[in-house]
Order: sequence, then structure tokens, then C-alpha cells
Amino acid sequence: MAAPCFLTLRVATLAALALLSLGSSAAGHIEDQAEQFFRSGHTNNWAVLVCTSRFWFNYRHVANTLSVYRSVKRLGIPDSHIVLMLADDMACNARNPKPATVFSHKNMELNVYGDDVEVDYRSYEVTVENFLRVLTGRVPPSTPRSKRLLSDDRSNILIYMTESAPATPALAFVPLGSSYSARNRTADLPFSAAHSQILLLKDLLSNSLSHGGNGFLKFQDSEEITNIELADAFEQMWQKRRYNELLFIIDTCQGASMYERFYSPNIMALASSQVGEDSLSHQPDPAIGVHLMDRYTFYVLEFLEEINPASQTNMNDLFQVCPKSLCVSTPGHRTDLFQRDPKNVLITDFFGSVRKVEITTEKISLQWDSQVVDSSSKEDGTAEERMGPLQYAEQLPVAQIIHQKPKPRDWHPPGGFILGLWALIIMVFFKTYGIKHMKFIF
Repeated sequence: MAAPCFLTLRVATLAALALLSLGSSAAGHIEDQAEQFFRSGHTNNWAVLVCTSRFWFNYRHVANTLSVYRSVKRLGIPDSHIVLMLADDMACNARNPKPATVFSHKNMELNVYGDDVEVDYRSYEVTVENFLRVLTGRVPPSTPRSKRLLSDDRSNILIYMTESAPATPALAFVPLGSSYSARNRTADLPFSAAHSQILLLKDLLSNSLSHGGNGFLKFQDSEEITNIELADAFEQMWQKRRYNELLFIIDTCQGASMYERFYSPNIMALASSQVGEDSLSHQPDPAIGVHLMDRYTFYVLEFLEEINPASQTNMNDLFQVCPKSLCVSTPGHRTDLFQRDPKNVLITDFFGSVRKVEITTEKISLQWDSQVVDSSSKEDGTAEERMGPLQYAEQLPVAQIIHQKPKPRDWHPPGGFILGLWALIIMVFFKTYGIKHMKFIF
């Protein structure tokens, strides 16, 4: 009798130990997942996309910015997490032969302006002050949410900036019979391939060259932001816990000079050209009369088109997308402030959404389920009623409120206070003038 009891006790003990080990392993797995989550420090992504150029001959900079905007939206970052700043509206420019469009490729198949572009800062709103206020969060209280960078210490932020660079080749196309003067720098440049002549416009080229500089970036050809101001803005962001990691990309002449003064942690920076080099344009289009994109951004976007939300492509691959043989200039990058190894940083850590989101243009038909019955109807025992098609109903009948006539007011007898006041006035009158003056009044 003792042997069976001993065996039963031993089996129970082994089962308890097995359950305990399973529970501890499950708890350990959960702890590992939690530790990995907090170690990553990354729960949301934001993008600040800035085009600082004006004038028609800088068409390509708007196309650069809108192309990056399209890519980050395709990879899952919503408009609510994108701050888009465009200094000029090329889509509605009178020189645009195809109004309401901006193309980034010479085949004219991809309109990056599209139907769902939400520009947060446009035209003369794109200033150095507004840009710095967006980064540091020091915006007026009346600023709407769409114009704010509502990031926190768990946010990865992509900041892309583009600005004027010289066109290549240094030629402008002017129709036969048209005139160009140095005073009219924004002259209409579109031309037809059959009837055109090529003129070397040195003043136009020098105007483009004046935008790039060592240690500064021009806004709207009227003001500059220096690399020191930009570095200090990033330091404010870090001190105010407004980012976890920051990726800075700039496509302009001498772009590497803009990240030389950075000193805040967790910043990775890329530039289209080194100090003393020009960042060159790409894809001249005869129909529009200007270049469509810059070389560096063109090859970056060509690379991003191969990325999907589940891609394991890392930042080291992004560093190699535009060698000197393609860009002519020498792209640069800086990673000494960044704590992680770039080969362990996924492209989607900055260009995509943390949540796995797939954007589709397919229509989804939602059919009403006739089997769904209102619970109140079941309780009351009433017959099932099929609901009709849903229609929009105004919360307030605005049209009726505006056009309705005022209602006549109902007459109410005067209150005791009013009657007493009139009695007091009459008594004072008779006390002062007496009855003999009544005939002069009536």
C-alpha cells in the first residue's frame, strides 16, 4: 500500500515542477518581450518635410518634397504625423502646362501632387521662424494640431529638407521669338522641342548658385538658417524629450556643412553633397521647361520604391544608393551621434509606420446584414425592420436657421417692478408741477 502512495506523490510532484517550469518560462518570455519593447524606445514615427525654394525654375524642389511625402505615406505614416511645408505652389503656377499636377519623372505618369496632399505650411508661411517653432514645439496656442509636431520621447522623426541647387546642364530653354531680361528672372521658360533655341543664361545660373552655402540654408531666397541654429533646435528637442531618434536628410549644395555642428544624441544625418560641392539636378523636361528632380533625391526615391512595410532593408543600404558616379556630387552621412549601429536600423524605423498599415485604393463594398436585429426589438417582441440606406444628416439645420423669419413675441403684462416705477414717476411729476400744468402737456 505504501508503494502506490509513494508513486502517486512522486508523479504529483513532477507534474507540479513541470507546471512551475512552464509558468516561469512563459513569464520569462513575456519579460523578454517587455524588455525588448522598452529597449527599442520607439512607438511612433513623424516626418517633417520642407521645401524652402520659390520661383518656377525651382520646380524640382517641390517635386522632391512631394515625392518623399508620397513615399512615407505609402509606407504607413498618416497625414496626422506629417508636417509638410511647401514654399511655392507649382501645381497652380501659371507656367505649368498641366495645371494641378507636379511630376517627378519624365514619363509623366506619376503625379505626386495627387488628390490627397495636405500642405500644412504653404507660400510665405514657410519661414525660418515657423520651422524652428515646429521643431521645438513653441507654437502659438491658436496653432491647429495639423501644424504641430506632437512628438514625444518615444518618437522617431524624419526631417527632410531641400533647397535650390544649380541645374545641369547650365542651360535654359527659351522659345523662339521670346525675350529674356535679367530683370525678369522668373520669365516663362517652357518650350516646344521643334521650335526652340538654347541660350546660356549666366545670370539665371548664378541666381540658382546663390542659394547653396557653407553652413547655411536659404528660405524663399530672402532669409537663412545656419547650421548652428539648426543644431541648437535639435538640442532643444532633445532636452524637451521630443524625439527618441532623429534622421536628418538634406538635398542642397554643400549639404554636409549643415550637420557639422550637430551635438545632440541619437541623430543620424545624410547630405547630397560635401562642402565645396554642388548638388545637381536631374531629368530635364522639354514640355515643362525645367528639371523635374534633383539627382540625390531621385535615387533615394528609386530605392524607397522597392521598400515595403515588412522590409528588412537597413540604413547602410541607404548610404549606398547614390554613389559619385550617379550623383556627380559626393553624398555624405554622419553616424557618430547615433547610438545604434546603422546596419541594425531598418529603413522603416523612420520612413514607415510602427503599426503595420497597408494602403489600398481598391473599393470595399459594405453590405447591410439583414440578420442583424435590434436588441430592443427582440425584447419588445416587435417585428424586425430593415434599415434603409444611411444618409448624411446635418447636425444643425443651418440653411433653415439663416433664412427663417423671427417669431413674433408674445405679449406679457408688465411686472410689479415696472408698475411701481411708473407710479413713482407720476407721483413725483404731480408733486413738482401739480394739475395746473397738465394742459400744457396734453
